[in-house]
Amino acid sequence: MESARADNRQGLLVGGACLRTADDLMRKQMLPAAQELYQRENQRLRADCGHAGSRPWVAIALGVVAPAALGWAQYRTYPRTNRVLNRGLVAAATVAVLPRGTAGVR
Repeated sequence: MESARADNRQGLLVGGACLRTADDLMRKQMLPAAQELYQRENQRLRADCGHAGSRPWVAIALGVVAPAALGWAQYRTYPRTNRVLNRGLVAAATVAVLPRGTAGVR
């Protein structure tokens, strides 16, 4: 393509012929194929969006209940052990809360 452009700039006939052939190839074969591919991918996307279910309410409920249960366990453990924070429960609560921030991000 670049050599055809260079030849065309120099006024050589072969450069213009190569550019016309490339233009013809692009208009008759490449662009229709790209358009067909675009349409197929859009149809697949619409089908996938149609098959996607509603929100995962069970996972959302567990994401709320698990940290609450761990907080309650932390509160219940404090009078028995005189520890303000139990390392294991803090680690579990951290693990339960952190992945929620990335869930559902598109």
